[in-house]
Amino acid sequence: MSRRKADVPESAPTPILLLTVPQVAEALGLGLTKVYDLINYEGLPYVPFGDLKRVHVDSLREWVKQREQCNLAWNDSRPDDSTNGHREKRTRTMTEKGPISIKTYERPTKAKQAASRPSGCVVVKG
Repeated sequence: MSRRKADVPESAPTPILLLTVPQVAEALGLGLTKVYDLINYEGLPYVPFGDLKRVHVDSLREWVKQREQCNLAWNDSRPDDSTNGHREKRTRTMTEKGPISIKTYERPTKAKQAASRPSGCVVVKG
């Protein structure tokens, strides 16, 4: 007796474990260059296969959650002001109409930004 197609149970689709860089870019809504930067400079974990790079689905999810937590912790640790971390600097200048005070903002250096980042939130540079 022959089996008809209706009698053959369909197998569940094989879950994708490793994503290609274009798939990661699409999933994150980023470009290919940015994904390669994340891999090479910001610690996005990948599995090498010769020259190919693949990202495990669970590692990607965990990495995104970790970055989100670091961002939330970093934002909570920052002073609540409108200067966006820039240090206010006031200088007095003499003009034709008399002395005036000028307010400027100094952008923090990368070292100061890194020092203000909460522990456990490290950006890995290659």
